[in-house]
Amino acid sequence: MSRGANPLGRALGALGLAPALLAGCGNGGGGTVPSICFSFVPDAAPSASTVVARSGSGSSCELLVVELVLTDVTDVFAVSFRASFDPSLLAYDGHSLAGSHLTSDGAQVQALETVGQGEVQLGLSRLNPAGGIDFGGPQVFVKLLFRKPVGAQGGSGRLDFADTQVFDSQQPPQPKPGIVWLGGTVRLE
Repeated sequence: MSRGANPLGRALGALGLAPALLAGCGNGGGGTVPSICFSFVPDAAPSASTVVARSGSGSSCELLVVELVLTDVTDVFAVSFRASFDPSLLAYDGHSLAGSHLTSDGAQVQALETVGQGEVQLGLSRLNPAGGIDFGGPQVFVKLLFRKPVGAQGGSGRLDFADTQVFDSQQPPQPKPGIVWLGGTVRLE
């Protein structure tokens, strides 16, 4: 097909839209539509006695990796939480313990996960006799993996946490008070 023979291209050109649509493609005007990509803006940087969500390595236009980072908390045996998100922007694709500080001393971790529309409940527990582990400074304890839902059009929304607990290694494990959980804003653009 010769240049200018594409009816859609002629229509967009006549409206002055073709340059605007192709400007971000990086393909030299080859005519492909740019992908919509993930970005994540955390509510805060890690600080003492917080769990902060942040964008993790491995994030791309197709995959959002959200690291949950716990800072300056001792004797951590287990964590549990419910993450809520906009299902028109995010499709939950599982979790990863790769690089988790919960396993950094060789301990095994058991995960219990329940997935619903726009939310996931996740509990992580170090297996006995591992005991608790100290989080000195910001340390990742789990990565949440998200993909674009089928038909995603873009937009922004929240990733938030509720029903949050961090447990110590007493028998039975006891909730550790005063830990603040902070989410962030997801953008698909």
